[in-house]
Amino acid sequence: MTENTAPENPAPLKKGPLWHSSPSSFHYAGTYLIAIIAIWILHMIQMALSPAPYELVMVYGGWSRPLADWSFSDWPLIVITLCYLTMLVFIASALFKYLQAKMTSFTVDNDQIIVRQLSPVGILEKRTELYRLVDFSKTQTFVDTLFGLSTLQLRSTDANTPLVKVYGIRNGAAVIALIREETERCRVLKGVREITSPGYTIPADK
Repeated sequence: MTENTAPENPAPLKKGPLWHSSPSSFHYAGTYLIAIIAIWILHMIQMALSPAPYELVMVYGGWSRPLADWSFSDWPLIVITLCYLTMLVFIASALFKYLQAKMTSFTVDNDQIIVRQLSPVGILEKRTELYRLVDFSKTQTFVDTLFGLSTLQLRSTDANTPLVKVYGIRNGAAVIALIREETERCRVLKGVREITSPGYTIPADK
């Protein structure tokens, strides 16, 4: 709920983007490390079954062999083929996270925060009015701590964007201070004061 409290001389908003950044690829270092370890383990399994797993799959047609032609005696080939398929899943996951970091951007404009993020269906853009922000927090995973990164969690009263995550950024404390300042500036300019009613609860992080 909001209440109009229009000031006599509201402070003007600044022009243009106030802050712009993209998440660091190191934010997903844990994903990369898990993928590398998993691929190494899978490769060791393959080598234990055959000294030349790739040649074995190619010779016996593990990729395109009809299902009816498989038998229990082919279990080493089946395991090797499944290992290759699992490797591809880990590689695709790590590559997607890398591209997501490169193609995602966060912008704090004069009256809103804009998040452009790569998703499996394309680039999604979400905009949230700054004056709607009601809670600000900064968190760090173990990996983020190692690389000096942090994640900002901004809760708002906007039903479409109840939680805005700005992740994998540097100087998180300075950025969240900027957002707080601009949020207050927007509220003063619009003559709006955020009020939390007794029956209202900020949606939890999912």
